[in-house]
Amino acid sequence: MKGQRIRIRFTMVKYKTYVYWNGKMVGEHLDGETPFEIDVTDHVRYKTDNELMVGVIDRISLQRPDLLPYVESDFSGSRKIRP
Repeated sequence: MKGQRIRIRFTMVKYKTYVYWNGKMVGEHLDGETPFEIDVTDHVRYKTDNELMVGVIDRISLQRPDLLPYVESDFSGSRKIRP
């Protein structure tokens, strides 16, 4: 993969998305209806694990705070990746 552009593609994430690669924020996106890509090429570590973390703020929590705590509104996750 060295020498190639490395992009993470999201087909749909509702609503506000924050993307972190190896602990550094590499992008954000606002809109749950369109796909988007984040280029992480300059942040990739080779021959070791990389960590992708995604944080999401769901629009439901912004429009209907009275639904909480019945609806989980903030989602996030991480994954180790080795190119």
